[in-house]
Amino acid sequence: MTIDMKNSLLLTAVLFLVITIGLYVPYQRNQSVDIGIEATSTIDHLTILYTNGGFEPQSPRIPVGTTVEWINVSEKPLWVASDPHPSHTNLPGFDQKGIESSPDISLYLVPAHAHTRASTYLYTFKASGQWKYHNHLVPTDRALIIVD
Repeated sequence: MTIDMKNSLLLTAVLFLVITIGLYVPYQRNQSVDIGIEATSTIDHLTILYTNGGFEPQSPRIPVGTTVEWINVSEKPLWVASDPHPSHTNLPGFDQKGIESSPDISLYLVPAHAHTRASTYLYTFKASGQWKYHNHLVPTDRALIIVD
């Protein structure tokens, strides 16, 4: 085998690896996210992911006193708020934008630059009910939290 043939085979192998990796990485990015959390009556913290497809899980059941954490893993801005849109009056205080002036210590934002990818919002549900909510910035993205 000549040096040119060896170089050609090596180049072909490298190109094959680059193409394979190039196809695999975007495929992995488009996979649905498994947050690995099951809402049960014994939890005191629940994480909800905001993905490009909306909120996941869509309608968890939690006990009163549970803190819910929303994490924006989408390419869209996020402003979590109770229904109805745009007044957010069904559950007073359950409004990510209104937290700067909220005296409720159980309601806070980490980090302060909400709305961006990887931003986090936490809210502790103190009242039972079926609380519908949405992304104020993309109001067609809606979900429900059932608090027992």
